[in-house]
Amino acid sequence: MNAPLTRPQTDAETGLERQFKALAVAEPWRQAAFARFAGLGLPNRRVEAWHFTDMRAAMAQALPLAAPDSQIAKTRLRGLAAEGTRLVFVNGGFVPAASDTLPEGVTIRLDQRVPEAHADALVTLNQAFAPQATLLEIAPGTLLQAPLQLIFAHGGPASAVFSRVGVKVGEGAQITLGEIYDGLDHGHHINSLLDIEVGDKASVAHGCDGAGADALCVLSLFVRLGHMAKFTSFAMLDGGRMMRRQIFADLAGEHADIALSGLMLGRGAAHLDTTLTINHAQPHGMSREIFRSLLDDAAHGVYQGKVIVKPHAQKTDGKMMSKAILLHDGARMDNKPELEIFADDVVCGHGATVGGLDAEQIFYLQARGIPRPEAEALLLEAFAAEVIEPVENDGFKRHFKDRLAHWLQARGGSV
Repeated sequence: MNAPLTRPQTDAETGLERQFKALAVAEPWRQAAFARFAGLGLPNRRVEAWHFTDMRAAMAQALPLAAPDSQIAKTRLRGLAAEGTRLVFVNGGFVPAASDTLPEGVTIRLDQRVPEAHADALVTLNQAFAPQATLLEIAPGTLLQAPLQLIFAHGGPASAVFSRVGVKVGEGAQITLGEIYDGLDHGHHINSLLDIEVGDKASVAHGCDGAGADALCVLSLFVRLGHMAKFTSFAMLDGGRMMRRQIFADLAGEHADIALSGLMLGRGAAHLDTTLTINHAQPHGMSREIFRSLLDDAAHGVYQGKVIVKPHAQKTDGKMMSKAILLHDGARMDNKPELEIFADDVVCGHGATVGGLDAEQIFYLQARGIPRPEAEALLLEAFAAEVIEPVENDGFKRHFKDRLAHWLQARGGSV
């Protein structure tokens, strides 16, 4: 008789199990979530969705859980733009004293909902460890002129930080939402989950700034769109270690519209991963995914995009494109765009390109007296502009342009 095969635990998995037992949580759903994680383990290359990002190898040990901390210098938390309402989360917990007064039509409270079970191991781990979620509710018909800025600050020595925030946008409301991560330079392990529900005929413009020189980050974004709802999002990932942003979007209403874009800036030995799944569940849905990557030194970029069109989601319009420029022989990019179409009246397409800078364009600029570093910077800035220029909020757009300019200057060029 053959003995059943067992998967040996890593030091990190053993440490996570010990930490969870020490929490002695009472909620049955959190216990069930960790049981699911224990069955899955940290994802490695054998897990299809994590094939290019081996979390099991990257997480050598489980860091101690971050202690609650409300001591934060409010003046340094700038957000994505000068204007707007800052809502500050320190080490995963909401800190009212460091946050601004909420505008009319916006409330914040603890979320009493039990999250649905999920197949992703890191989402399941978040559900087990994250403190009770914070729910931000926008009343139906609310029109916010200034952004709401969710600022996730991290302080103290290297630790594991779990956060879970829900945003519920009422019917017909229109908001701009910032998602900013601060203090990712101390070796933290970050597992963040943002769950956004966009009601019928509501609109959300979203910007995400994920930057960290020495952090291991998994940023999960869930989006659910109602009838004629619209969601646009731009994210800039700039990390020196490992950063994965994974998006799970469900177009649950007819005429739902989603547009996702982003720019990954990699140097050194950075590993940057954008993975998304778009589920068209109703007719007349539209989705756009446009991503760009600039990879230098030994950086590794990953783009995985899957668009699923259900059988009754006729008249779906979906387009996906990923383009990457490799700036060093040691840099590499893995692209994996996918379409799963079960309807027959759709317009869908995808593509991906990887290459270097055009030598003829460099020569053209140098022939006109522009030094090579500046010539490269001009071309790279133009390449990135295709995804930055459509950002709807002017303050957000300026912020991302400044961040790109800083990155280009750091590699020896300027624009």
